[in-house]
Amino acid sequence: MKHCIQFMQNVIDTQSSQSEVCSVITKLTQKLDNFDILLKGHLHDSSLQTRGLLESFTGNVAQSVAKGISTNGLPELVGVVGASEERIHANLSQIRDHLQQNTLHTKQAAEQLTSLANKFNNSSQKGKVSENLLLTALSRAFPTGEIQDMTPLPHSCDFLLRRDNFPDILFENKTYTRNVDTVEINKFISDIKRNGCSGILLSQESGIANKQHFQIDVIGNTIVVYLHHVQYDVSMIQLAVNVIDHINQSMQWQHRECENEHERVLLSEQDICAINKELAEFISNREQLIKFLKDTHKESIARVNSMKLPKLLKKMELSKLSK
Repeated sequence: MKHCIQFMQNVIDTQSSQSEVCSVITKLTQKLDNFDILLKGHLHDSSLQTRGLLESFTGNVAQSVAKGISTNGLPELVGVVGASEERIHANLSQIRDHLQQNTLHTKQAAEQLTSLANKFNNSSQKGKVSENLLLTALSRAFPTGEIQDMTPLPHSCDFLLRRDNFPDILFENKTYTRNVDTVEINKFISDIKRNGCSGILLSQESGIANKQHFQIDVIGNTIVVYLHHVQYDVSMIQLAVNVIDHINQSMQWQHRECENEHERVLLSEQDICAINKELAEFISNREQLIKFLKDTHKESIARVNSMKLPKLLKKMELSKLSK
């Protein structure tokens, strides 16, 4: 085929006569016929569908190329390319603007996070933030109670809860990552004795040295509760206050006359140990029940989400498409 085309070009270039050109065309026609026969032989094993796709593809490509390089189609092609370039430039400009805005917002958020982190790294700022969180938790837990900020006063803990017909309760808040040591515990006990109030020592992020979680101590006429890893849990704080209220109400004050004096008999050490044991079991059962309910709730949601009707939904979608 290549040789035939070259031969025809040579004949035309040398300005051959019409008869010679006709002769060449005749020979070329014969070559094309032979080529067609050969091509059919090679395509014998191919399917008609594949041949049709190839011919259609070849025709479309040829038309596209011819239109693109023709004199009439070239301006149109240039116009299409120019319009595409303008759209791309506009989209890139929008993307650049969005990136700049996102960068600005990210920078502002990073600055805010850095400022917040610096506050928590500063012990005094961290303590102030924790006090505000505890004040919010106390306000939610006791909406009818009077909550006084005692931090400006020395030896008075952090907050005081006052309620009608219930004992006043002091709250000492700790945000250490380490366990609260005995020095801090002794300071708390000293404040309790000085003010003559029951109290709760809350360690938000750690344990308390030599004190069990929810341990109850009776100091004179007051009741003290120690809480570990509180994390501003409103229900835990409410439970501790309820424990103090019930023990305070159930205390047996026995008055005996002894030489014109009244002797008050408090709960015995055995009673306190028994209460602590029962309370520890209660807290353990409560936490296990909460965990069980959470797991059950999670499993129930998973089962509900797994309830699907894929075939019915598919039929409904097909029905909508057919309308």
